[in-house]
Amino acid sequence: MANDTQKLITEIATRNHILVDRDDPVFAVSTISRLMLDEAADRLFERMRVVIAAFEMSAREVETHAGEKLAEEMHTSISAWKAEIAQDLNIANAML
Repeated sequence: MANDTQKLITEIATRNHILVDRDDPVFAVSTISRLMLDEAADRLFERMRVVIAAFEMSAREVETHAGEKLAEEMHTSISAWKAEIAQDLNIANAML
């Protein structure tokens, strides 16, 4: 932490032409801001995890529903094809 503080002191002096020391209250304000930012980020990440989980559940439900609809369509089409083939066979047998 001491090295980080020294980096900050140097950066503040370089960018702003202001000298601060290790005991300057600006570091307390910075710490409070960082803690508040970390807490807000944690809440945001937790909310994102909840939203992603809900999205994944919805996607699975859509996938299941689409699979069921596809199976129904295939069943209907196959039944129709079988009926047509049976009819064609009946017609062909009648011609013999």
